Amino acid sequence: MKTKIYSLPFLAIGFLLSFSLSFARASENPYPPSAVIDKVEWAEPSSIVRKAKGGDNWPLTWADDDCMYTAYGDGNGFEPKTPQKLSLGFAKVVGSPVDFMGINIRSCSGEQLGDGRRGKKASGILMVDGILYLWARNAGNAQLARSSDHGLTWIWCDWTFQTGFGCPTFLNFGKNYDGARDDYVYIYSPDADSAYDSADRMVMARAPKDRLCVREAYEFFQEPDADGTPVWTDDIRQRGTVFSSAGNCYRSGVTYNAGLKRYLWCQIIPGEDTRFAGGFGIYDAAEPWGPWTTVFRTELWDVGPGETCSFPAKWMSEDGKTCNLVFSGDDCFSVRKATFVLRDDQPSPSTRVSIEGDKWYLNGEITNPGSAAEGLLMNVRMVNSVFEDRNRPDFDPDANTSRFLNRLPDYIAHGARAFTICLQGGMPGYEGALNSTFRPDGSLRDSYLQRVKTVIEACGRRGVVVILGCYYQRQDQVLENEDAVRNGVVQVVRWIQDNGFTNVVLEIANEFNHGGFDHPILKTVEGEVELIRLAKQTAPDLLVSTSGLGDGKMAAAVAEAGDFILIHFNGTSLDEIPARIAALKSFGKPIVCNEDDKVGEEAAQAAAICVKNGASWGFMHKEVNQYFPLVFDGAADDEIVYSTMRELTSP
Repeated sequence: MKTKIYSLPFLAIGFLLSFSLSFARASENPYPPSAVIDKVEWAEPSSIVRKAKGGDNWPLTWADDDCMYTAYGDGNGFEPKTPQKLSLGFAKVVGSPVDFMGINIRSCSGEQLGDGRRGKKASGILMVDGILYLWARNAGNAQLARSSDHGLTWIWCDWTFQTGFGCPTFLNFGKNYDGARDDYVYIYSPDADSAYDSADRMVMARAPKDRLCVREAYEFFQEPDADGTPVWTDDIRQRGTVFSSAGNCYRSGVTYNAGLKRYLWCQIIPGEDTRFAGGFGIYDAAEPWGPWTTVFRTELWDVGPGETCSFPAKWMSEDGKTCNLVFSGDDCFSVRKATFVLRDDQPSPSTRVSIEGDKWYLNGEITNPGSAAEGLLMNVRMVNSVFEDRNRPDFDPDANTSRFLNRLPDYIAHGARAFTICLQGGMPGYEGALNSTFRPDGSLRDSYLQRVKTVIEACGRRGVVVILGCYYQRQDQVLENEDAVRNGVVQVVRWIQDNGFTNVVLEIANEFNHGGFDHPILKTVEGEVELIRLAKQTAPDLLVSTSGLGDGKMAAAVAEAGDFILIHFNGTSLDEIPARIAALKSFGKPIVCNEDDKVGEEAAQAAAICVKNGASWGFMHKEVNQYFPLVFDGAADDEIVYSTMRELTSP
């Protein structure tokens, strides 16, 4: 079967769009590209299976009898059709995406009459523990009903939401709610009283799965706290934003993709009649409350996307890569195959860092050509973007890394050409953290490396460098002896080689002569020279160095051993910076400051002084990016600093 490929940021939609129009639409994506899914390959329009002509909506759930149950609006259902057009009718779907059968379910207590706004219509359906639950819109915001006999009879709750939640939908998991995240049921809706009004944001609620019919059991999402943990309130008036897109929050469907371990949220973009022409977006996240990223978005698909759409869990492959979109396009129960191409399955664009003399090059081109920072590697210290603390089980390290990656494009757009991360993180603002890739013998923990790999690959795709640190004071105590320290260096270098990373340079230790190190090999000039040479012996082409304290000085033997010179300016005044750089010029190597904790105007001046004197400068915003709560807001971290970095790196 032929496929069409749709990828971000430009979407091929079956006919020519001008470059400028494509760019404008891509720029309207409310969230950055997915770090997991690279693109969507849609089956040809001619392959779409359409049944039940004349009906729309079609929310779906996978039931305990292995059938899918659905509801339609303003139609007569599947063949043989009902004699009377229904505002709300029910059906079950049996079979595969290409060879399925729809069977109408007649229900005196559930069926509704009335076209458009005049009749109740389904906006969400879910089976939990053998009971079907249905959200009906056009009921004074929305009303909940339940059926314990697979849709034959329905009992309606005697309450409705009094504000917002005009078009709620359920988060669906597997068969009969199998594989659910917890014992709650999650609900999403545009923040509007009517299903016919678009909103600026989506809102979210939850209730215990055995108390869905009890209004007092509901909690409403407010916001994530500093650790990314959701904050809930029982006051609907205090509800917060779970998704934001001005004027574009409308009807939607949400399903957990167990194979990819991602929540997929399909959202119709409001339009004149989206059954026949219009657009939609697909967004993904690692948690039901986000943070969200963009998998796919177009304002004009090659067929009408319908009024709602979703990926039913029953029609997902085991690995999650092959799914089937059910949508009400052409006023039918329409099914179209979608294949997700993952970023891990794609060869990463080759970003190769190199040095010529005292200048930095990326893919053979000098960095920042034509700018004041030509040949320099302006950088940001983000060591805790891969942070974990095994003494804090409540902290989610993967969500933390995702928050950083979501803002990565903004940092790069403001002049960052490298990011320092570390296999033992950095000081999080409190003592006692256990944050280390290394085991006691120097071998490496894969769970930590996966986050590091994700960051390195994301940087590689965007043409920037990772300064990868091995050891950090307060954490080298994890390693049992100096042989373990040596083994750790070898293991890291081999891991870089095995993964084919060409955008990585190595920092043996952060501030090697810091009193927080226990092992002498990490505290002495002789030890650092030995470890640099060990890394170079293991991988001669890898660029290696180590960093000193915040006084901007470096021992001559270490400067000679490394491929470039790493210094810190935390404790160095603006007046002292030129002399510190001048003292190292005689080595003829790139000089890189990759840690300076100045902020605001003082930091901006430090960056300008470094560039003027031929050294790269690195920003460490410890109060924001390194200390708890870890925050990554792109250039908003410090607008003065990032504005200056952009000016220095622009022609």
